[in-house]
Amino acid sequence: MSQYYYAVAALPMLFLESEVFPGEQEFLDHCSAWLSDADFALLSTASLHPSFTFADRGSVLGRWYTIERALRNELVRARAARLHVDEEKYLAGDDAPAWLSAGDIESRASEAFAQENPLRAEQQLDEFRWQVLDQLEVGHYFDLDKLIVYYLKLQMLVRRSAMNRETGTALFDATYKTIIDRYYNSEQDTDQEVETQT
Repeated sequence: MSQYYYAVAALPMLFLESEVFPGEQEFLDHCSAWLSDADFALLSTASLHPSFTFADRGSVLGRWYTIERALRNELVRARAARLHVDEEKYLAGDDAPAWLSAGDIESRASEAFAQENPLRAEQQLDEFRWQVLDQLEVGHYFDLDKLIVYYLKLQMLVRRSAMNRETGTALFDATYKTIIDRYYNSEQDTDQEVETQT
């Protein structure tokens, strides 16, 4: 595997509580100057969301997708049990990761699902995801896998930075307005139907 000493060495360290970090495009632009075309293509497709078509399950990215799928499946099971619905149609490939305990994933999902505060639940899940990425990074120092883990962590930080009171309030207000608008529109439609029938 190619070694990318300069690409990695020029990057700032990331921590789960980092408030200052490169933008995703800034990171990709930096890497495009150093990586081979094939490696850059793979790096740029790395995502926090599990890929269902990624074939190399033994790679760092493949193991990440397997763990993230397993975590999401546990959350599906918890939600399905609470809502009394069939979980099977919502599960996405149930191949448990070989190097991480299924019980550990299940307990982490259960802990987060039990939280009354959705933000705290998401924070707990991110703490677990960050630990997983730290484990996946072991033994990788200046190679593509190191950069893939870095990119996944960066995506997590970008997503977390959007979770604040102002963004949450704006989202709530927009959702509330949509519900109210739909309610009044449906009420007007009903009134018009009644008028045409009389």
